[in-house]
Amino acid sequence: MLKVKRPDIPMSGSERNITGVIFCGSVLLFTVVQPANAQEKSKLEWSSDLEASYGYDSNVSVDDVDFSISQGDQFANFKVGGRMELDRGDEEYTASLSVSEKLYDTFDEFDGRLTLARGSAEKKVGRYTLDMTGRYIDYRLDNEAFIDMYQLAPSISWFPTKRVFLRFAYQYSDESFDRNSGRDNDRHEFGGTAYYFMNGIRQYVSARLQYAEEGADDDEFSNDEVRFRLAYHQRFKMFGKEARLKLAYRYLTRDFDDIINPEIGEKRDDDRHRYEIELEVPINEAFSVSLDLVSNDNQSNLPSADYRHEVYQIGVKYEF
Repeated sequence: MLKVKRPDIPMSGSERNITGVIFCGSVLLFTVVQPANAQEKSKLEWSSDLEASYGYDSNVSVDDVDFSISQGDQFANFKVGGRMELDRGDEEYTASLSVSEKLYDTFDEFDGRLTLARGSAEKKVGRYTLDMTGRYIDYRLDNEAFIDMYQLAPSISWFPTKRVFLRFAYQYSDESFDRNSGRDNDRHEFGGTAYYFMNGIRQYVSARLQYAEEGADDDEFSNDEVRFRLAYHQRFKMFGKEARLKLAYRYLTRDFDDIINPEIGEKRDDDRHRYEIELEVPINEAFSVSLDLVSNDNQSNLPSADYRHEVYQIGVKYEF
């Protein structure tokens, strides 16, 4: 089997544990929403899903550390997830956990496992909805600790008109890299999303604008980021079933203004374009098939961060 050289990131640190989930849950339960009125009826719902997909990546890469090998490979992706939702009238609590694993056919040193734990508390106050969400993210590369992250995000949302929905949020992230502590960072992100419904959830568009400041332990990786995303959503009949189509474009620009990058002798500057097509067609109430096409054009004056890659993927999902 052909092996590739790892990104030149020194190994350090150890794998974090699930205490981040406890932290997020504690914040949500004790500091966000007051207990609901005891006279209100509560509704508890559970759901789970299993997903398997197969695809091709034209340029195997690890975007988080700006590394690509300029070679393509086939991969299989497996995901299992569960969600719990407690509805108490004007208040709603949700908790979810998902684990996904991506396995390459040839370049197995890029196999990745992503674990995501999420908890949120939501409260309606008049026409407004207040939300607090906490996340714990753990990513393992080649079955070894690579990245973990804690996130906390308060938000407010409302319908100013029948067709327009607005959401504004702040998000704090604490990200740690087990193989290079210089990349460890704190991130502050501010953003807003607008939805315009032409025909309810059957046809709508969304636009999101975000600004973030990321301060890394090593100034070489500190940057300011602006991100814009535009998406079109459509539901329509296909083979007698209601299919869902999404077309999306994302633009991201990052300025590394704190220091001259030693590799290029100037300040690093990134521009990234991403194009997405997603189609999901249900087979019955439990099963659905999906097709995903993604094209990434990463432009940078740093050679290791300047590359393109496309991902083609087909999958099947079972929900219960």
